[in-house]
Amino acid sequence: MVALAVFLVLISVYGVNSTVTPINKMPGGVTERALSSHPDCSNLIRLFHPAFPLEILEVCSLDEAERLESLRGKVVKANLNYGKLPWRMMPALGISKGQNVWSNNEVINNFDKVKHESSMIWAHKLDKPEVGCLLLNHWKQNVVKLTSYDPQRGARGVEIGASGNEQRSLVWPPLALEIELQERHWQLCAVSPNLLTDVFPQLPQEMEKAPWEIIFLLLLSMDNNNNVHKEEVQALFDTGISPRQGFIAYLRLLRQVLSRTKVFDGVDDYRKIIEKEITL
Repeated sequence: MVALAVFLVLISVYGVNSTVTPINKMPGGVTERALSSHPDCSNLIRLFHPAFPLEILEVCSLDEAERLESLRGKVVKANLNYGKLPWRMMPALGISKGQNVWSNNEVINNFDKVKHESSMIWAHKLDKPEVGCLLLNHWKQNVVKLTSYDPQRGARGVEIGASGNEQRSLVWPPLALEIELQERHWQLCAVSPNLLTDVFPQLPQEMEKAPWEIIFLLLLSMDNNNNVHKEEVQALFDTGISPRQGFIAYLRLLRQVLSRTKVFDGVDDYRKIIEKEITL
């Protein structure tokens, strides 16, 4: 059953700097290529906020992204008490103890207050290698950034590890990378520049496969209206084929935590019972 789930996920996908630049304002036909390459088309953008990691599973349209971009620097920074999150803010990991935490509705409402502060990220498949693109090995669940490429001279790359740290270098002789691509050892993709510079550094060091997991999620359709990758997403979250103690496994845990906070919806703080206040 797990092997079938792996197959479903893999078959569906085979086929930079810190400046925030909306994809609809990227130069050189980047926007058109992205929209035509991603199953969600104009809804390919996702949002990442270290306090609300589950939001990466929600789609964001180009219009919404432009609206959020227009709010940057114009809205008074929300003074949120992140200590009342049901979980700890990344890069820290863990679930908040006690019951005096935000309810499900409060989590939603508080994210809306800081939504414009999120990193707008995206990824889409490529047909041919190019300098700066990423190579995903889905079986090993690792990521390589292509630093140089010449069909006549070969290619060079560097592995992207935990928190986006560059690790060992890779070298391909002429035509070697093309052969590996033909044999489907790698998945080529382009990603938003801020993914490497802003998002990956905010991830916990313990999540060694998190760069691959996040890019993989970005390549899948999250639009509930088309259900293109509904089975694949369900396989990642329900069958346990995602890396143990990884980003997706953590999101699965946060989903369960968030569902439990629904019991606090509409309940005032003073009515919540805190464990340390109970004596027998």
